[in-house]
Amino acid sequence: LGIPFFDPDIDSEDALGLIIPNERTGIVDINLRGDVKNWEILFRRLADTGANYRYDWLYGYRNFSLDETLRIDASTLTTGGNTSPIDTLIELTDQFDVENRFNGIDLGLTGHSHQGCWSLDFLMKIALGVMEKEVDVSGTQLISIPGVDPVRNVGGLFSQESNIGQNDETEFAVIPEFDLNLGYGITPNLDLTIGYTFIFVSNLVRAGEAIDRVVDPGLAADIDPVNSNRPQVLLDGGSYYIHGVNFGVTGRF
Repeated sequence: LGIPFFDPDIDSEDALGLIIPNERTGIVDINLRGDVKNWEILFRRLADTGANYRYDWLYGYRNFSLDETLRIDASTLTTGGNTSPIDTLIELTDQFDVENRFNGIDLGLTGHSHQGCWSLDFLMKIALGVMEKEVDVSGTQLISIPGVDPVRNVGGLFSQESNIGQNDETEFAVIPEFDLNLGYGITPNLDLTIGYTFIFVSNLVRAGEAIDRVVDPGLAADIDPVNSNRPQVLLDGGSYYIHGVNFGVTGRF
């Protein structure tokens, strides 16, 4: 069992070995938590209407946020071999906290039509604004050798002096949204509905995408590194998709 990374010293894939038969035993735990919030204020203005349909322009304000925390805890215990004293325990922690905050204007069109007992509602809109991105990287390495005081170093594997700390960036972003709902009237004022929602968010950063897999092992081992500027802080804009199916009851009065 090992944690893969790219070693720039040898220009090849490598791995931090946690379990090696007759040499080491270990574990790794990876935990990802996320929280999404979205709210908006919309105003409607009549665009067109007829006997069985109505269209409205939409305009307003939209706020969207995505927070994620990715934590990697790994440990390895020496059981044999000649690399370290027996029962040497090495514990590594990497943590990536990301925050995305979008603020922008919402523009769109919504419509309703009905035919007999059936009704159809749609919504198409797009938000234009700025995405504020923040990445906070932290990590530690604890080395415990029998008979010696434990040593704690800054940085795990993917978190090193080259990228530890808080970094932020602001970019232009867009959030298109499409909603479609089909209804069936069970009374003159009450419909059963089923619908689909799609939301796309551009230029945000995910916790996994904030990890730079290029790691100089000299930094991780606290010896003279060859490429001391890796890993780097990654804030490149990614994307996020939200799909949803809804069931409900719609009342009109």
